[in-house]
Amino acid sequence: KGEWKKGEMHGQGILKEAWGDIYIGDFSNNLANGFGRQDFYINGVYSGYFEGEIKDDFLNGEAEMVVFGEYKYKGQFKQSLFDGYGVMEWNNGTKYEGYFKKDLASGEGKQYYSDGSIYEGNFRENFREGHGKMTYSDGNIYEGEWEEDNRHGFGSFTWANGDRYVGHY
Repeated sequence: KGEWKKGEMHGQGILKEAWGDIYIGDFSNNLANGFGRQDFYINGVYSGYFEGEIKDDFLNGEAEMVVFGEYKYKGQFKQSLFDGYGVMEWNNGTKYEGYFKKDLASGEGKQYYSDGSIYEGNFRENFREGHGKMTYSDGNIYEGEWEEDNRHGFGSFTWANGDRYVGHY
């Protein structure tokens, strides 16, 4: 329902998909283009939404996506994937602020864990990778090289009591 041009959706409109999703927003040449919001349903249950910039039926640019009971993401998209700078907040209290590439944390970022620990540094495909600093909730601190989420290479570990180890992991 909405505006049409030469038999195609063009302008403002509302589209109810066969599987139940409802899109409200801009259309051009029969595709979602411009700004819009889509509420999505899983097995008939309202499960979340996305809202933001859309190009040729894909989220492209700034947008927000919420999946109830799982996470909230606000940031940049490319072809409906998290891509560029964004903030992801999971329902378990974990939060990531930084860069994404094809839905995965990649590049510089900061992750706040639900136990109070904080990692700031480089990520590659959702892993702590390269140089970074982890401040653990118990006050211990590791700063150095990481590989696939593990301390690896040169680094320093400082215990909360002030003791320190500097060397290879």
